[in-house]
Amino acid sequence: MKKFSLWVLIGFLLACSPDSDELPNENIERDDRKLQEYFSLNSVSPNQTSLGIFYEKLESNDLGNQISNGDILGIYYEIRTLEGRVIDSYLDENRPPRLYIHEDGGTIPRAINFASPFAKEGETLLVYAPSYLGYKDYSFQQLIRPDENLRIQIKFSKIFNELEIIEMEENSINDHIQSNNLQGYEQSDSGLFIRKINEGDETSPKGEEGRMILITYSITHLNETQPVAQVTSQANAFQVTLGSEQNVPFLEEAFAGLSKGAEISIIAPSHLAFGATTQVFPFSIRRNLVEKGRLNQSVRPFEPIIFNAKVVEVR
Repeated sequence: MKKFSLWVLIGFLLACSPDSDELPNENIERDDRKLQEYFSLNSVSPNQTSLGIFYEKLESNDLGNQISNGDILGIYYEIRTLEGRVIDSYLDENRPPRLYIHEDGGTIPRAINFASPFAKEGETLLVYAPSYLGYKDYSFQQLIRPDENLRIQIKFSKIFNELEIIEMEENSINDHIQSNNLQGYEQSDSGLFIRKINEGDETSPKGEEGRMILITYSITHLNETQPVAQVTSQANAFQVTLGSEQNVPFLEEAFAGLSKGAEISIIAPSHLAFGATTQVFPFSIRRNLVEKGRLNQSVRPFEPIIFNAKVVEVR
């Protein structure tokens, strides 16, 4: 599964996280000391790893596939502090699992990604994580406080392949279109769902490789209304150069042949958009992480997006 940067459209480049900086040894020693005190007080004897996390296996599955680097994982989880305060809970297995890719930068908190290779598909771990593998010094309202060690229950429900992800997303898009009675979307050979709202001035220059297109736009996750990125001012329109290697895949198809004044709505599956971005738990802190400069990716991984745009000018 390819991982695309969030494209210069939103001014984003590579992934980062709240824990990307080097930590003083005393912070690491402090966290480890608190974990050992917790284990002693609660008579816990977890498995220790060289990665800094500790874990207990709550549910085994000897027949499950071992999780390895690059796997796309669907999980159910609950994140608590050592004191028991719930930060995020997603344990209802009647709902679709939440997805991330097991590779460097796969999740926030990092401890979830770090725990992955110690499990097989179908197994459940209880992970004890130092704050430097959790949210570090980050805080968010009353939900997350700085330097808190974590206790995370994770059920590694399924390892997905790329074709399964593509099929799941296509089904989600079709369900969204049908349930909202949306008209005018046509699926292209590549898998994009495209609706032309306004043809624009067809006598003016058209989008083609090498041309610069100025646009206003908004990006939302499927089934959500709050944009995760947008440019609304024509005076400060965003510039897209067709054929640029920095463009995410759907841009080339979206703007080819469009003229000034054209308006389009695109529903793009993740493999044609931003791909395997960092997954953030809980979802509610993602925007705040971006605003604080602790994350460079406002779009969640393995989810379709809705991209609405108007062509201001073609040069």
